[in-house]
Amino acid sequence: QASSAQRDEAGIDSISVINHYDAMRKSRKPHQIGVLLWLTHDYGRRVLVGAQQFAHDTRRVVIQAIEADRSGPDGFSKEMHELNARHGLIAPLHPENMRGRRRHITVPTVEVPLVMPENPPVTSVGSDAAQIGRLAAKHLLSLRVREICFWQSWPEQDTSGLQNAFRETVEQNGRTRFSTRTISNREPAPTPDVIREWLQSVKLPAASFFCTDNSALHFSVHAAECGLRIPEDVAVLGISNDLIICNWTQLGTSSVALPAEKTGWLAAQSIADRLDGRKTKTLRLPPQGIVARGSTNIIHSDDPLVNKAVLYIREHFRAGITTDDVAKHLRITPRILVHAYTKSMGHTVHDELIQLRLREATIRLTGSDEPLKNVALAIGEKRYQNFTRFIQQHTGMTPKELRKRANRL
Repeated sequence: QASSAQRDEAGIDSISVINHYDAMRKSRKPHQIGVLLWLTHDYGRRVLVGAQQFAHDTRRVVIQAIEADRSGPDGFSKEMHELNARHGLIAPLHPENMRGRRRHITVPTVEVPLVMPENPPVTSVGSDAAQIGRLAAKHLLSLRVREICFWQSWPEQDTSGLQNAFRETVEQNGRTRFSTRTISNREPAPTPDVIREWLQSVKLPAASFFCTDNSALHFSVHAAECGLRIPEDVAVLGISNDLIICNWTQLGTSSVALPAEKTGWLAAQSIADRLDGRKTKTLRLPPQGIVARGSTNIIHSDDPLVNKAVLYIREHFRAGITTDDVAKHLRITPRILVHAYTKSMGHTVHDELIQLRLREATIRLTGSDEPLKNVALAIGEKRYQNFTRFIQQHTGMTPKELRKRANRL
């Protein structure tokens, strides 16, 4: 970059240059972009928020929500008319729901599926299926169940990348059986009859992984009708971390959290670039992490003392507790606790606290714009300097660097 003297010598007025480009930007009319979504779906609403944030940040586009129609041919025709009146379209719908719409859409489109298909038919922005599959498998393997089942929503759904990565990770473990089932008749989840049939061959305790939180929730309800205990008999994991669905029951449904807002921001950038004549490409984003709730809250140990310790740690790790605090709660010495816990779990209480706090901090740092000091307080660290040291020690980056890296991905 030129120094101030060099700029003056060349006759460059930096303020004038900035004003010139700012005037150019303001004189260009923003693109009118529609976001086609079902307002009842949390993922689509969060994508909309991200797209609106891009509009606010850049002034390159104007975003308008368009609710997808379910009422039949008449409603579909009205929807297409409204869509094609825009300059471009962002579609956070499942590819299966877009199949019948694509031939009628005449404007440039970026699709934003919940899980990216192996070979998306159009330019897309979404979460990387293989990374989701590996992350989910590792979480369920940590529960030490005898069998892990992948439930596919319906045969036409392209989940090959997700399923292959999930299966490979489970089979590499060598100790856990892998199986797969298809949810028939486009039901949101296996019916009680399908679950009863599954129980004739499955090895309990088991874990079930679903492509949506909605399917995971319905499975938990139907499994209870069949006399199964969640998570003692079957642990359950979904995708998207829909806060309403995942907290619908008192137990709660564990889920793979996805960067929906960031996806919406990048989708809006992609469609704006395309309309401005720039080349665009499909983008695959990493998932944010696992948000563990009651549906996978299995305690591994046969030692009642360790079970009590695990429960206390999971409930209070955000309060900044230490090994001594856990021992005090159990009314035993720290030495006895460490010996029993390490023998049963394979790692120390201190290691467990670090992993829980690191996971919580990473999800908050990479998945939101929450102030860094608030993130520190959320994991029990009152001094921001100590929080920075903790994150840097375990990730190699400061909290700011970790957030910036996630925003670039």
